[in-house]
Amino acid sequence: GPTVTVTETETVPGPTVTAYDPADGQAIWWCEGMMEYVTPTAVFDGRLVYVTSGRNGPAMAIDPTGRGDVTRTHVVMSVATGGPYVPSPVVYPVLALPNDNGNLRMIDAGGRVAVEFRAYGKFSASPVAGEGRLYWINEAGDTYVLDVTQVASDEPRIVQVAVNPLGEKVLASPAVAAGRIYIRTERHLYSIAGNRPVA
Repeated sequence: GPTVTVTETETVPGPTVTAYDPADGQAIWWCEGMMEYVTPTAVFDGRLVYVTSGRNGPAMAIDPTGRGDVTRTHVVMSVATGGPYVPSPVVYPVLALPNDNGNLRMIDAGGRVAVEFRAYGKFSASPVAGEGRLYWINEAGDTYVLDVTQVASDEPRIVQVAVNPLGEKVLASPAVAAGRIYIRTERHLYSIAGNRPVA
């Protein structure tokens, strides 16, 4: 059959994660192992597809170069518990599993918890990342700014840089574009620029 590169697939999480060829809708590969409730979006770091399910379900990294049932052949990392119910993971610099209750677990390539961080509040938004930091907003509108530059070191740690309150309900994940972070609250859309000139 035709060769399909990873960038030409759509990966759909569910109890069975399936990658489809968008040109014809045919399944390219599939992998079992998620729970029934899969709200988080699958993420791709240029090499692996990361999927998770919850509440407190499994997470895994899948090599997307396989064909057919890859459950036993292309899962390169697996974590039995800790998956979020709503927030999506991010890979920065390793897999970050953000839980609805504020527990953030950073998972190393071997599937072990490298470090954990506890934020306060209920979380529906997914974290975003850039310049060595994760930005994660709880439903009360408090943005946690976390330095994650030491997560992949011999002494992994997460350093809380700040907690910035917006004072409004936030359910949507922030968006990052052109040097700005955009945050949609219940009543406003905020555009926050850093210290550097915006292109």
